[in-house]
Amino acid sequence: MNAAVICRVMLVDDHPLFREGLKSVIAAGSGFEVTAEAGGGEECLQMLAENEADLVITDISMPGMDGASLVAEVKKRWPATGVMVVSMYTDMNHITASFRAGADAYLAKESAAERLLEGMRLVAAGEKYIDPTLSSVLAEEFARGGRDAAGGYDLLTRREQQIMRLLAEGIDVGEIAARCFISPKTVENHRTSIMKKLGLKKEAQLVRYAARIGLIDMDLWR
Repeated sequence: MNAAVICRVMLVDDHPLFREGLKSVIAAGSGFEVTAEAGGGEECLQMLAENEADLVITDISMPGMDGASLVAEVKKRWPATGVMVVSMYTDMNHITASFRAGADAYLAKESAAERLLEGMRLVAAGEKYIDPTLSSVLAEEFARGGRDAAGGYDLLTRREQQIMRLLAEGIDVGEIAARCFISPKTVENHRTSIMKKLGLKKEAQLVRYAARIGLIDMDLWR
């Protein structure tokens, strides 16, 4: 690695074109080098096990392992590695889920070209960062006294949140079990718990709920 480079960056996003855009922004700055790219959480963890990075920049919604679960796993295995979430979702649920998982920064994708380097420098310096354009979201949350618009979503464990998103995407129990390395019976137990915590009776209600809080894109179902 070049002696001038002080921070090794891994990009994690299932859209190659967006990764290319991030690389262009990073290349325009100094002190950072993109040393690895991954299309999802599982690939990211495999690559980090072979070549650690100083900073991981990840999307929050990806096939397979979701961003929040990836953040938590990275922080568990490599606590010194900074993690920045860059997402199209700007609602309080995704922001709080990311920071609770251990993220050091949260940035809206539409702000990446303008604010990415600013956030990266702060995270590299050991500080936290949140996109200034999200201040209105935070203000509204405080005005509600911290009551989350998603209701019981925060009551779910990280595993339940992961399984909920996969269920809402229409993925069957067997495939979810394979992706999460658990048994189909365990998936069924999680589904029962999720439905109970959210006060839902049918799968269709789960899909609508997930769309309402921004976990899935309902256009995919049309």
